[in-house]
Amino acid sequence: MLSHNHMAERSFDNQISRLESLREKHASLSARIEDAQKRPFSADFYVKQIKKQKLAVKEQIQALRLPEYKQNNKK
Repeated sequence: MLSHNHMAERSFDNQISRLESLREKHASLSARIEDAQKRPFSADFYVKQIKKQKLAVKEQIQALRLPEYKQNNKK
């Protein structure tokens, strides 16, 4: 059976891994937006869809970071 500390450590590691994955996806979407905007015939709809995906990823990143922020700013 895992101790409470070990489970918390594993959960923290999973959260860090998820955060890194989301940051990579966010960067990839940024590159896709940039690339699409360089092409003269990129559909605005396509760029808007990528921007929506990027915003959703950013919100997921913020949601993961919020507990960390609250923990670090307790009085």
